[in-house]
Amino acid sequence: MTERAIAWLKRAQRDGAVAATIGPDGSRGKPYVEVTGYLIPTLLNLGEEQMARACAEYLLPIQRSNGAFPGLDGLSRTFDTSACFEGLMAAYNHFSDVRFLEAGTWARNWLMKQVRSDGSLHLFPSIDETRVYTCRADGLLKRDRGLKYWSPDGDWHPAWGTRERTHYIAYALEGLWRGGPHDVVVRVLEASWQAIGPDGLMPFWIHEGWTGGEGTCLTATAQMAMLYRWAGMDAERLMAGLEKARHPSGGFPVSAGEETCVSWAAKFYLDARLAVLQ
Repeated sequence: MTERAIAWLKRAQRDGAVAATIGPDGSRGKPYVEVTGYLIPTLLNLGEEQMARACAEYLLPIQRSNGAFPGLDGLSRTFDTSACFEGLMAAYNHFSDVRFLEAGTWARNWLMKQVRSDGSLHLFPSIDETRVYTCRADGLLKRDRGLKYWSPDGDWHPAWGTRERTHYIAYALEGLWRGGPHDVVVRVLEASWQAIGPDGLMPFWIHEGWTGGEGTCLTATAQMAMLYRWAGMDAERLMAGLEKARHPSGGFPVSAGEETCVSWAAKFYLDARLAVLQ
């Protein structure tokens, strides 16, 4: 089942960069640095070495002089830079090319300078704001202060707000799993089960206590399926929902029924499939 998603990503890649989107007419969106970065370990785990190497090579010349990487808006962002750090280090570990190590280290050094007084990471340097998804970067960096800031005592954290995108909370849970106590994540995952819709999909928005879900999000569904598998929980309902909502092109849109497909949904679908195989 992974072949169609890989084929879709191959269509999304050009000159190493992976596009953010492919429209219903086949048009490619802007190159997405974040996805190009964190797709590298996924591709390597699937044996797609040529694609992974092309991604890593693309990142080298676009890295900024301070070590950061840009988001789609052109700003140097911590989340996007952490995704590139992840990819570059995976590329170095696989290909033993010191250029990837140097670039990854450079990115990490910049990230470690973007810490707020409360221990969380800035979204980007020019504003003193953070968001729950930065916890994924904390997990990659093994930053205890950031992980502690975002770690809930129960199944919800006040810092997540009363309403948040399920996609963003899934990023945080991935970060906590990578760098923090797994029992915290399992507790949240068990509570999240009630948010799954009758179509097997996670909501786009979720309210405090994992209630009041709004819309659907295929990326969040894939992320949570991956996390359920990591935690030894049953993810088949989510995977079935994803297969049913998959676009005929082989890709996955943001929400069920949409025509434009996004590369980050394909990445996490593949990670969910890999979690079943590993």
